[in-house]
Amino acid sequence: MAQPAISAIRCIEFNVPDLEKSARFYEDAWCLTPVARDGGSCYLRATGPEHHAVALHENAKLSVAAIGFAAPDKAAVDALHARVQGAGASVVSPPAPLDRPGGGYGFSVLHPEIPRSTPKYSQTCINGA
Repeated sequence: MAQPAISAIRCIEFNVPDLEKSARFYEDAWCLTPVARDGGSCYLRATGPEHHAVALHENAKLSVAAIGFAAPDKAAVDALHARVQGAGASVVSPPAPLDRPGGGYGFSVLHPEIPRSTPKYSQTCINGA
């Protein structure tokens, strides 16, 4: 049996100091469409199957907040979780339904070389499961 693998990049998330200015940039320059707002966050859709391609989170420091990967099904998400945890990634949240715009089923981990105090993580999930 083949090892499970991510099937696509689902989204990228940025921390931005000026949420409205950044949202306008992604709307005007990249032709993305706002699809949800959640507190200090704005989610922007492209033309693909994912709920959003870019998520912007208001934060004083500009940074990449997260990269979201897609997996083909729940079994692949669970297997990927076990594999990345075994490879040394620190679990931020275990596999579970995602309670956020776009939903799905997934988990979040910190890259093993990034200190826990740094807000950069990756999330692997399936959309709408």
